[in-house]
Order: sequence, then C-alpha cells, then structure tokens
Amino acid sequence: MKIATVVGDDILPQLADLSSAGLLTSMDGLDSDPIAALPQMSFANAYLGARPILDALNTGADVVLTGRSTDTAQYLAAAAHGLGWSLDDLDKAAHG
Repeated sequence: MKIATVVGDDILPQLADLSSAGLLTSMDGLDSDPIAALPQMSFANAYLGARPILDALNTGADVVLTGRSTDTAQYLAAAAHGLGWSLDDLDKAAHG
C-alpha cells in the first residue's frame, strides 16, 4: 500500500509576508493590524484544493493524508482520478 502526504496548508510562517504584500487585510477578532496578534497565534491554515490530492493519486497513492483541505476537494480528486478527468476541464470539475 502506498501512502502519500499533502502538505502546504500551514501558512503561519508566511503571515507577515502575506500581510506586507497586502494579501492579508483583516482577521476576525483581531485589531486592524492582523500581524500585531501574530505572537498570540497558535496556527493559521489555508484550505487546499483537489489538485495536490489528485497529483498524489495519479502518482500511485492508495491513501492520501492531508492537512486542511476542502470537503469537495476530497471527492473531486477521487472522481477526477477514477474517471481520468483533468481539473483544467472546468465543465467536468464543476460536475465533480
């Protein structure tokens, strides 16, 4: 059995860079400068989509362990893998 891991959902180390690039503008419950609360934060995660899960399946994984991912990504990746869909085919991806 082949087990793959998908990582990349932990964005805590990138928060300062995201904020300085203007990509992080507000966070619930924090003051106007989201980075001011950084020392108090334990984690920050982004939800991953279907592509990294599909890539793992396409390289032969039987089981894929991920950090945060959307619920739909898990189903779409399995459908795309099983049916041979490309995620670039937006009509099929939307059906998934």
